[in-house]
Amino acid sequence: MEEANAASAAAAEAETALPPVFARGLPPTLGLKVGARARLQVDIKVDPVQPNTKVKKLLSKVSDTISNPLFVYSQVTWFRSDARLTPGQGESQLRFAQGSVHKSDPSELVTHYLDISEVHTEDEGRWICLAENFNGRNSSHTTVAVNGTTRHFIIISPPNL
Repeated sequence: MEEANAASAAAAEAETALPPVFARGLPPTLGLKVGARARLQVDIKVDPVQPNTKVKKLLSKVSDTISNPLFVYSQVTWFRSDARLTPGQGESQLRFAQGSVHKSDPSELVTHYLDISEVHTEDEGRWICLAENFNGRNSSHTTVAVNGTTRHFIIISPPNL
């Protein structure tokens, strides 16, 4: 545990680390059908970090196997209508996962996604993917419209003249 804390502290002092960057965020709006499966997916850029001298000394105490450069990864949290989501929550049975790491020069892209096993009308609204690392935070959001949602309209006709 102490080694992990030392590595986190070392990485936090790295010279060129940036807050998370979405290489591909959520679409501005998304239409889903009741009963369908859905996946919300983002790609987050993972930047290489060149550690400064102090960080290199700390890392050498922790492990001989840490490569140069380091990569700064993000913690991802999903929200619906400003409420934090947890796997298996609600009727939609949400599932979160981090997909594969895609190599691109000079950075990596990490795919994160949220699966909805069955879309319900309650899934309509604003969905947010919040990515955080020790250098800051960034978010991507979408507004989900669910087909099959019942909407009631009152039609007021002008009086007959």
